[in-house]
Amino acid sequence: TLFRSALESLLNHSSIFLKGARMIPEADQIFTEVELTTLEKVINETWAWKNQTVAEQAKLPPSEKPILLSKDIELKLGTLDREVQYLLNKAKFAKPKPKKDKEKSTPKVETEKNTTSSSKGDKVIPPKEESLDGSAQEKMPPSQEENKKTEL
Repeated sequence: TLFRSALESLLNHSSIFLKGARMIPEADQIFTEVELTTLEKVINETWAWKNQTVAEQAKLPPSEKPILLSKDIELKLGTLDREVQYLLNKAKFAKPKPKKDKEKSTPKVETEKNTTSSSKGDKVIPPKEESLDGSAQEKMPPSQEENKKTEL
């Protein structure tokens, strides 16, 4: 029963992994359709084999030779684990696909145009400075007269 529970656990985890891999957007997909189909095929075959063998085993009296053997379960575990580990290693070492350069450069050009046009003749509003009592006051740049006073 230890092998059966290990097989069920691996089948559940593999199914969840496959569902997650299929939900990756096509632009970011790192697995090929063949790889995902192969994993799905192995999962389905293993489920079908397990269900059929357990049902046949349950029909047999305890004195008969068992149909569900631990060596068979180990073979199925190995096959399923090999497929999942291959995809996990591929995901671990996959490099993200680069974004398109056109999309990145277009906004930069627009922002450069916006900053140059706004600095030509627009009035700059100074930031507000908070005083100790919590009220906000506008901070005005010192005039030329005040600059002369501070120099003396």
